[in-house]
Amino acid sequence: MEFWIENVNEKWRRLFMGRKSGNKINKYILQIVIVGILVICSVFIAFQLNYTRIYDLVLKKDVEQMVSTSRFVTKLVDSEIKKQISDLRAGTREFRKYDDVSKMSVIEELQTLCKDLNFQKLGAANLQGYYVDSNGETGKVKDQELLEYALQGKSYVSDVVDESDCMIIAVPILNKELEPIGALWGYYRVASIAADIELNYDSYRYFQIVDDCGKYISDSNNVHSFARNNNIWVELQQYELSDEITVEEIKQTVAKGESGQFHFTYQGEGRYVYYEPLGINNWYVFSVLVEDYLMDYVSDIETAFYQLIWWILISIIIVLAVIGSIVYKATSYIKKQKELLESKNALLFMTLKHTNDIPFEIDLNKGTISIYFARPQEKNVVLQLSDYEPEKMFEKGLVDEKSYESFKQVFNNMMNLKPTELVPIRLKINGVWDINQIHYEIIEQNKIIGCLEDYNEQAMQNAKMKEIHKKSQIDSLTMLYNREGFSNIVEQKLASPMEKEDGYSALFLLDLDCFKQANDTLGHIAGDQILKESAAILKTITRKSDICGRLGGDELVLYIENAKDLDAIRSCAQKINTALKHTYENGDKNVTISASIGIAIRNQETKFEELYQLADMALYKVKEKGRDGFEIAEKRFVLSES
Repeated sequence: MEFWIENVNEKWRRLFMGRKSGNKINKYILQIVIVGILVICSVFIAFQLNYTRIYDLVLKKDVEQMVSTSRFVTKLVDSEIKKQISDLRAGTREFRKYDDVSKMSVIEELQTLCKDLNFQKLGAANLQGYYVDSNGETGKVKDQELLEYALQGKSYVSDVVDESDCMIIAVPILNKELEPIGALWGYYRVASIAADIELNYDSYRYFQIVDDCGKYISDSNNVHSFARNNNIWVELQQYELSDEITVEEIKQTVAKGESGQFHFTYQGEGRYVYYEPLGINNWYVFSVLVEDYLMDYVSDIETAFYQLIWWILISIIIVLAVIGSIVYKATSYIKKQKELLESKNALLFMTLKHTNDIPFEIDLNKGTISIYFARPQEKNVVLQLSDYEPEKMFEKGLVDEKSYESFKQVFNNMMNLKPTELVPIRLKINGVWDINQIHYEIIEQNKIIGCLEDYNEQAMQNAKMKEIHKKSQIDSLTMLYNREGFSNIVEQKLASPMEKEDGYSALFLLDLDCFKQANDTLGHIAGDQILKESAAILKTITRKSDICGRLGGDELVLYIENAKDLDAIRSCAQKINTALKHTYENGDKNVTISASIGIAIRNQETKFEELYQLADMALYKVKEKGRDGFEIAEKRFVLSES
């Protein structure tokens, strides 16, 4: 090694101090280095002069993202409220048979519907305001606005009720002549909506929803939130607002139903806030951005930029040094460097493949292990291989007891120059326990290169791939399984052998009657809404274990298992027919949607395509008889009909 260093120094001395033939090359190299240094210095100065501009650009983009987040929250809350109203409207059909919906006889219907729709409490009232609820309580409705909306045939959404932290959602109950005879109302927790759309708890963006009195409907659990009061106007009085804006000015903007933004600081920390109406009563959504994130982000850009420039300069110097040394080295030295370069290239490619891992190199002749760090502030180290023997690692508490045998097997295979399987091993690195895998390649009879891989990162990647695959099997309009996703799941279930105690399994093929007429008469937007509501109803009235899908167009599909007998399957079909029958209106135009259902019973030999064909044949029989019914088929003949 000492001879090699002296030889290299001599070559460089001759390069810069020697023959005239090398003077042009020397000057060219020096010019490149000087120009490179000047360019880097210019870039440094330019970056510092444009720091404020970069900060403003990042802020502008993040404010745009805040607006997008606000739109996202508004859309989801609106969709959830509409879904609850739609579910309540579907549930009113059960109360049309009662002359007086406030009678005690409707309690059982209310209890069943309350459980199915996940309301805190449901109640039914007549037009005089007398009600009975799912808890068996009776009385007179205090909210007269609810009755006025019911009398007009409109849906109603209240502010948050203080004592229950719920909003009241109400829809009119119509008789067969579509005249209002009462109202069906329910208590629905606003917090359940906010929980479904809350961002990550440590996100630098978060949101809060307030009602028209300033009370928090959704008090964000984000770690960066300062919200500690139950009124936003009281809370804002504690903060220092920027740009001479006042709390009263913000309240006036909210009172006018307008959007706006402001900045405030509290205990040395800043927040950017964008607010806009939520579209429900006079509720508002406040989207918040943490200011420290912007400064950290710009600082990270600056650090990464400086590191990149330095690495470019160092790379240029290294390349020039390598070129100069190669020119003046002998053939034997070039051959030796080529072998060393191949070894380093293999290590480089492995390091690039496992970017977050720790590369190492083992020299069995010297009994050493060299560990390479990616961060500039940490120096590469050369340690004794004996310090990493399994027994010593276990005594020092650096390897988990359950992982000891696996680590011992991998270590022995390396020492014997044998390949090994990848197994998770729990090791303590820098005082922290983590799960790792050891990769290595045998370069020569005495050289091994490898890396210590973070097993958790690999597991997270696999989980992301599974999530992407799952989303690819969902229909984006109805959120049911699409054709591929549904058929794959059913094929898996059909692959399992049938047992007597499993009961009946069946495939339901549904067509929405008059759907094309609805598209042509009410418009395609209304058609999409019909599909969404029909899918939501189908999900609501079936069990969690049942599989719902959309094969395309208005063709819905359902697969059920463990039905007690054919009567249970008939009952399920009748329930679907009743639930999906509904009249949709758009101005003076209306179309009544119902469902035709073909049902195929699974037997021991049935495949998915066979079930589909049988169900399709049964569906055709229903349409021949006038639609809005069901047929049950098995093999090639019809068993029963509605």
